[in-house]
Amino acid sequence: MNSKVTIMHRNNSILSFSLLLLLISVSPIKAEIIEMEKSFSEIPAEIPDNESLRAEKSSAIENKKTKITIRSNAPHAEVYLDGQFEGNTDLTIYNIQPGRYRLRVEKRGYETRHFSINVREGQADTFFVELREYNGIVTFRTDPEDCNVYIDGSRADSSQIKLPEGEHVIRATAFGYESEEKTIFVHRRTFQAVTIVLQEADFDISAFRTNRTAFNPNIRGSSGEIKFYFYVTNNGTATLKIKNENREEICSFELNGFKTWNQELTWNGTDSTGKKISDGTYTAELHFNDEVLTSTFMADSSIVNPYASITAGGSGIGTLPAAFLYPQAATLFSVSGGIALKTEGDIFFASPLTFAICTTPLSFLELSARAGFMIDGNENPYFFSGAMKAGFRKKLKDCEFDFCTVLRAGIYEENPWEPYGADTGSGAGGGFAAGLKTGKWYNGISSEFTARTVDGIFSSEKTDFIWRNGLASQFQADRYAAGIYAALNSSFNSSGNIKDERDGTDFLRALETGFDICIQPYTDIFINIRTGIFVFSEMEYIKLDAGITFLL
Repeated sequence: MNSKVTIMHRNNSILSFSLLLLLISVSPIKAEIIEMEKSFSEIPAEIPDNESLRAEKSSAIENKKTKITIRSNAPHAEVYLDGQFEGNTDLTIYNIQPGRYRLRVEKRGYETRHFSINVREGQADTFFVELREYNGIVTFRTDPEDCNVYIDGSRADSSQIKLPEGEHVIRATAFGYESEEKTIFVHRRTFQAVTIVLQEADFDISAFRTNRTAFNPNIRGSSGEIKFYFYVTNNGTATLKIKNENREEICSFELNGFKTWNQELTWNGTDSTGKKISDGTYTAELHFNDEVLTSTFMADSSIVNPYASITAGGSGIGTLPAAFLYPQAATLFSVSGGIALKTEGDIFFASPLTFAICTTPLSFLELSARAGFMIDGNENPYFFSGAMKAGFRKKLKDCEFDFCTVLRAGIYEENPWEPYGADTGSGAGGGFAAGLKTGKWYNGISSEFTARTVDGIFSSEKTDFIWRNGLASQFQADRYAAGIYAALNSSFNSSGNIKDERDGTDFLRALETGFDICIQPYTDIFINIRTGIFVFSEMEYIKLDAGITFLL
C-alpha cells in the first residue's frame, strides 16, 4: 500500500498583520508559522554591495611581490577577482599586480558577497568573507503522531526545522506502518508545511539469522547461548521451532507483542524438558502467515572459552599468542595494572596500565586491541597495539589441533625496555601459533617476526628486527587455569636510536619467561595474575601484573 505525502507552500509576503492575529487565535499550527515569519523579519533583506573589505591579518613579504588569502565560513566557496574565477576557499593567490580589485565570493545556498579589496606590493594580506546561508523553515504534521522523521539521513529533533536552500530528502517511519520518502525543495525565506500520512503495514518477517554457526550450551554465560535475530513490520504472531537432525521438534516458543522492528531471542540450548541438547546439527524454523524461515546451526561440546590473556598478538598465555580463538560472537574487555622492577640502579621502573578488547566476529577470525600507559611518575609514555588472528581447529581422536596466523602492529611513545632487543608490542609484523590440546592440557608454540620495534613503524630511522620464538603450556580445570611460558628474542640490525648499542645479529638477545594464572569466580568474569622476567645481558626486568576480564 502506498503512503501519501502532502506538501503545502505558503508565501509570507502577502499576509497582513490583522490576518496573522486572527490565525493566532484559531490555529496553533498557524501561530508557529507567525513566529517563523518574525524570525525572518529580523534578518536584513540586503547586504551592502561592493563595500571595502579590510584585511584581517597582514604581514610583510619580499619587496615587489604580492600575496592574498581569501577565507570564508562557507567551505569551498568560489572566489572571483574582477569577474575572473580564481579558485575555492581557503584560497591563496600569489604575485598579482598591485591595485584595487573587485572581489566576489559565492556558493550555492548562500548569499553572494561583493567587495573592493586593495592588493599591496610587499604585503601578505588575509581577507575573511562571511557568507549568510539562505534557508527556509519546514514544519511537519504526521499521522501517526509519533513518526520518526529523518531529513537527509539525520533525525529531526522537532516538528519545526530551519533548512538550507535546496533539495532535501524527507523520510518518515513508524513501527507498524509503511515508511515513506519524499524529496522537497526549500526556497529561501519561505515556509513549507509538510503533512505525512503513513499507511499501516502488513505483518511480515524477514532477515532471520543466528549470531553463531555453532555453540556449546554447556559453557557458562553468553558464550553458551545462541541468539536469533529477525525483522518484523507490525505486531503479529509467530512460532519458533527447534528441530534436530531427524526433523524432530525438541522445543518451541510462541512469539507476539512486537513493538519494534528488530527482534532478538536468546536460547540457552535446552529442550522442552530442560535438558541440554547433545552435539549435532539443528534447524531453527520461524513460522508465520503460512510461511517458514529457517536457519541451521550446530551444537559442539568441544567449543570452550579459553583461559587467556590479551597479548600484543591476540589472545594467549602470558605475553605469547596462542593458537586457540574465542568462540564466535564472543566479545570481552579487560583492564590490568602492575609494576615493573629493575635489578640494577633504581629498583622501580614503571607501572603499566593496560586496557584491552577482543572480539570474534567469525568462527575463524579474532580481532584485538590494547592501549595504556607506562606510568613512571614522569612522562608516562602511552602505547597501543592491535592484532588479527585467523585460525582453525581440527578435532582428532584423542586430542584437538589448533593453528593460527597472526598480523599485528603497535606503537610506543618511547620504547620502554632498555637496552632493547625484546618484543614489547611496538613495530609491525606477524607470525603463527600452533597448539595441541589433550584432556585438560594445552601445549603450544609461537613464532613472531616484527620490524621497527624500537623506533616505531612510522620512523624513517634505520630498521631493526625482532624474531621471538616461544613455548607455552597450560593446565585447564573447571574454573581456573595455570600456565607457564618462555620465549627467546633474537635481534637483527640495530635501530637509529643512539641509546641502542646493538651491533648486527644477536640470536640470544633476551630471554622472557613467566607464569599466567586465570580464575573464573563468576560466569562472565575472569581474573588474570601474571608474573614474568626479561633477562638481558645488561639488565633484568621483573614484571608483576593483575587484571580482570569481562565477557560481554
